[in-house]
Amino acid sequence: MFTIRYKIIHDEFVDYRTIDLCDFETNHGDIEGSLELCFHDKTVGFLDDDFPAIPEWLVVWFRDLLTVSLYLLSHDYVAYKLPEASRIWLEFKRSGDDLIVSLVEDVPREEITNHFIVEPLGEFQKSDWSGVRIKREQFLREIIDQTEGFLEEIRTINPCLLQSTALQKLMGLKEDCKK
Repeated sequence: MFTIRYKIIHDEFVDYRTIDLCDFETNHGDIEGSLELCFHDKTVGFLDDDFPAIPEWLVVWFRDLLTVSLYLLSHDYVAYKLPEASRIWLEFKRSGDDLIVSLVEDVPREEITNHFIVEPLGEFQKSDWSGVRIKREQFLREIIDQTEGFLEEIRTINPCLLQSTALQKLMGLKEDCKK
């Protein structure tokens, strides 16, 4: 089973309810929040109402997860470098109708500039967990459903933000994944 949990952070620095599109585009461009990906009992990220987490850029996360989904439609292997992590990747390997997911660490090297690779790097080392089996279709569906929920929440908070460049791109990627 795969689930995505997220929470938009509202604080004294940014009030998404009252910000205008120009200010959002110029000074923010993304929505801060907490995010947790759960692969059965293995997790990436952190979400707990009782303990504040370091804010994540939610649009970036959803954009990247949709991109992983698109790659998985045409490739048997995708590795995704986690945002703000210098050497930690999520590795997805197709196995029939399933995905085998591992959290892996890259060896020290010159920086890989692409956050997605579709050919395995033999140098990846297993990290905290590996070999978690999830259903590919359920993974893709969860990403689309949670992206739609996120966009609907933005629509409720401040619909003008949906006109931003980042959210327009996110909506386009979501539609590409639904095809």
